[in-house]
Amino acid sequence: MRAAFFLLLLVNLMFFAWARWVDVPRTEVAAPSDVPQLRLAAATDAPGATLETAECFTLGPFADDPSTATAVGVLAGAGFRPQQRLVDADVADGYWVYVPALRDAAARRRALTTLRGAGVRDAAVVTVPDQSERVSAGVFTDQSRAELRAAQVRFAGLDAVVEARQRHVSEHWLDFHVPQGETVPSLSDFGAGSAAPLKLERCAGG
Repeated sequence: MRAAFFLLLLVNLMFFAWARWVDVPRTEVAAPSDVPQLRLAAATDAPGATLETAECFTLGPFADDPSTATAVGVLAGAGFRPQQRLVDADVADGYWVYVPALRDAAARRRALTTLRGAGVRDAAVVTVPDQSERVSAGVFTDQSRAELRAAQVRFAGLDAVVEARQRHVSEHWLDFHVPQGETVPSLSDFGAGSAAPLKLERCAGG
């Protein structure tokens, strides 16, 4: 009986000690205010959120879709996100040399005979209605060659006009943003295929 009493007393003492010193609620410790808060990768700023600190550049003109696509691939491979833009423009299309103001067919035939006799083999009577008073003496991509042909026509005794020609095209341009501290691409990074010599410049207004 005494053994049972002491055994019960020992059990009570052990429970008291466990409840007093072991099973104690933990006290929450506040994090120091100067420790930065962790952010999940999904919560970081998206690339577009930094555009206000980036500088806009425009690249072009490109003559067609394949050359534009090649440049898009170069920019995308460098980590940029180009946006394509179409611009209507008039571009140089050579220089036309002609004899003007030949109001009747007989005068045009005589001018044609004179030009061919002077060695202008590509001379031809113009058949376009609003230009029918002209005899063409040739079309040239280079202005200096056009001026030489005009001098040849004048030496033959005829008037000559050198007219710069233009044609209407849709030029392809690529706009992209370069974040601060990153290197701006070089024109040498891009191949040929442009409608004119390539330009790489800051966007208008920014």
